[in-house]
Amino acid sequence: LSEIKIPVNSVWCGKTIKEADWGRTYHINIASILRNSGRINIPSPDTVIFPNDRVQLLGSNESLQKFATDLSSDTNKVKVEANTPDSEMQLLRIAVPENSVIIGKKIFEIGVRDDFHCMIAGIDRGDDNLIKPSPDVVFCGGDIVWIVGESKNIKNLQQHANKLSKADKSV
Repeated sequence: LSEIKIPVNSVWCGKTIKEADWGRTYHINIASILRNSGRINIPSPDTVIFPNDRVQLLGSNESLQKFATDLSSDTNKVKVEANTPDSEMQLLRIAVPENSVIIGKKIFEIGVRDDFHCMIAGIDRGDDNLIKPSPDVVFCGGDIVWIVGESKNIKNLQQHANKLSKADKSV
């Protein structure tokens, strides 16, 4: 995770996350927004970007640097910082068991964002390519899922993924 402070004169101020469209344009995702003394974890697409917001972003080094460069070309200096160790947001991986209740379900069907307050950064299926998650991606046994969220929420999601399917419980 990297943190970028949105300058007061940024062209993004006053726009929603959906309007900013950083995911498609820069291939980055917002894990949380630090605003004044509060925190918005896994913000919705309707969340408005404000001046001086500190956005915690997830993306490749190249994507994050491109974003920072573009943001600074329209504004004053942009500071990119590594996420602080005391931050509540974490990037962790969970393995999906072969007999999990989430096998065959789409990301949106298990409520990763709405119920567990997490975001999937990518899915590793062992073929050297990390799958960029869309809500329609179906979980498979053996998936390694990279999750961004608070520790307690990731733990809850992991516990759900570790539940056995009904067919396996009756055996």
